[in-house]
Amino acid sequence: MNFTKFQCVSGKHTQLKQVYKMTLSDFQTVSFSAGETIFREGEQGDCSYVIIAGNVSVHKKGEGKQIKLAELGSNQMIGEMGLVSPGHRTASVTAITDCDLLLIEQSQFTRRRSELDPVMKMVFDVILTRFRNTLHSMGNEDYDGSANTYVTSEMTKALSQLQLETEIRRGVSVGEFELHYQPIVCLKTGKLSGAEGLMRWNHPTRGLLPPSEFIPTAEAGNLIFDLTQIAIDQACQELQEFGIASLKNIDNNNPLFVTLNVSGRDLEHDRFYDRVCKNLTDYGLQPGSLKLEVTETSLMNDVETCREKLSHLKERGVGIAIDDFGTGYSSMSYLAKLPLSTLKIDRSFIVEMSESFQARKIVKAILRLADELDLTVVAEGIESGEEARYLRDLNCTYGQGFLYSEAVPLVQFKKLIKNWNSHREYQNFSGKTAAIG
Repeated sequence: MNFTKFQCVSGKHTQLKQVYKMTLSDFQTVSFSAGETIFREGEQGDCSYVIIAGNVSVHKKGEGKQIKLAELGSNQMIGEMGLVSPGHRTASVTAITDCDLLLIEQSQFTRRRSELDPVMKMVFDVILTRFRNTLHSMGNEDYDGSANTYVTSEMTKALSQLQLETEIRRGVSVGEFELHYQPIVCLKTGKLSGAEGLMRWNHPTRGLLPPSEFIPTAEAGNLIFDLTQIAIDQACQELQEFGIASLKNIDNNNPLFVTLNVSGRDLEHDRFYDRVCKNLTDYGLQPGSLKLEVTETSLMNDVETCREKLSHLKERGVGIAIDDFGTGYSSMSYLAKLPLSTLKIDRSFIVEMSESFQARKIVKAILRLADELDLTVVAEGIESGEEARYLRDLNCTYGQGFLYSEAVPLVQFKKLIKNWNSHREYQNFSGKTAAIG
């Protein structure tokens, strides 16, 4: 496993104090030369290390001499109890060879642990506390270090996530994230009405990455708010460029909107509402220009807080959509609780319409419900003219999918705006419904 080094420190344990003073949100890489002590038994410890490269010796005082407990190497962890309950180290660790270590501070661990179920937290704490007490009380001959000498697949996954978090932070700081836009089309007229902004990561070694490659890690590492703010800032700025591009298309020069996905963490963040409102003011956006999409899972932690913030945003002219409607267990309850303006039908229903009678019934029911509630509907995942015709005949407002275009960079999307031919697009799906009856 390769680890990018953002901060290297060579020297004894005391030299790490400079590293500790740096921002707690950054994972640091520290280096030790062969023979150096990484930490000593009895001294205070509030951090842990993952061995990136090299080997270390774990040893403990006993009967007037140092007794070796274990020899550890790449991808193994040392000092883990410093994360659980900071206190005196129960053993000493010395570098056998030159070593590179990934530093994990208690604050980084505490946040993750705070998100566990209360029962899981209790069991976790009891197990680890008893482990520390056992280390204190065991005799030298009773411990051979075997508890520290294995690497599981879960540890490998955790290490990969820690590294990816570090790379995301760096990517945010140097501007590697950008929006790509997928057209949203009026099914009745064929006109280009807006676009969904989808985040992409221009990774320096892995190329262009889709959200599935980094959003879960950003969520787990509490980085999602940073990415959402990048998306909102870019969308508000680039909406102005959409307007300029549309002026060059007489056939399709109506104002366009952008929809963006937001998470429950975004809605719970103290600065989220103020940041969105500031963008609306700074860029002079018209009501309806910006729409925010939320999913059922993102609302489950605190529906009331989300409802309050979304209500304020709707009052400022921000559209609110439920994404992937129909896929959750309680989507219907959110229709009564949230200030919605749009429903997005999950692509799974659209894909299955041609073969599944039940999928067609569900789509019809959602469209009838939206009509009763005066909500617009966007059907995701349209890939054929037959699907578009069927949805149009059921009075679905908008369509989105590969039939029109994949998500493309800003420059390419502006070309789409300039060259969009609503008559041609309408003719692509203007015949009678055939394949989907």
